[in-house]
This record gives sequence, C-alpha cells and structure tokens, in this order.
Amino acid sequence: MNAEIVTLCHSALVQEGRLSILGAFDSISANGLPHKFVCSVAVRIKFTTEDAGHRRLTVRLLDGDGHTLAQARADVILPEQLPRPIMSLNMAFGPFGLETRMWGQHAIDLIRDEEQPFFRSSFEVFAAH
Repeated sequence: MNAEIVTLCHSALVQEGRLSILGAFDSISANGLPHKFVCSVAVRIKFTTEDAGHRRLTVRLLDGDGHTLAQARADVILPEQLPRPIMSLNMAFGPFGLETRMWGQHAIDLIRDEEQPFFRSSFEVFAAH
C-alpha cells in the first residue's frame, strides 16, 4: 500500500470513485497564536492483492511536538480479486476544526491498521507579516 496523495485542503469529496480537491495547501499564515482553522484531508492510496482484507486507515494531524490536533478513521475492505494489478482508493476526511498553539512544521500521518505511519506529509504554520 502506497500513498499517492495526502494533502490538506479546504474541502474534499469522493463521488463515483473520483476524488475532488478544493484549495489544497501546505502552509497556514496566522496573525497570532493560538490559531484556529478549518481543513479537510484528501487521500489517494494505491493497493495490490497483497493489501487485501479489512483495513483501518487513520489520518492524524499533529503539531510540531507530536501532539494530536485531530484524527479520523475509516474501515475499508480491499478485495482479493482485482481487475488490474494496482488499484486506487480515494478518501476524504474532515472537515476538521483545528487549533494550533505552535509555529513551524506540523504533520499529517497516514496509518494502516493502528501500526506506525506508512506515510507522513507536513505543513507549516507561520506568522503573517
């Protein structure tokens, strides 16, 4: 299982298997801390028959110290028989109402079956000038 897309966005929607992403971003300009904002997370994973079975996927947003800002889970069943060797699964998580109390790098972890993250992306919170 590999992540192809993991991004913060204003809105994400999966309709008829297609992932629609509105306003993807990787940085947040804040006038001060704490800073509140709303976002969603768009995800596309690629999987093969090796990944078949019941899977729990978790998206976790973390501050720079590793504290959880928000998380969401989805239980999915990946089929054993695939029409193609590699398939895609599109997912939309959120919206999340978040509050950060830190400047700097924050993270988005993608976790499979409650294990260690198999993908990490980052976003930055910086002071507006």
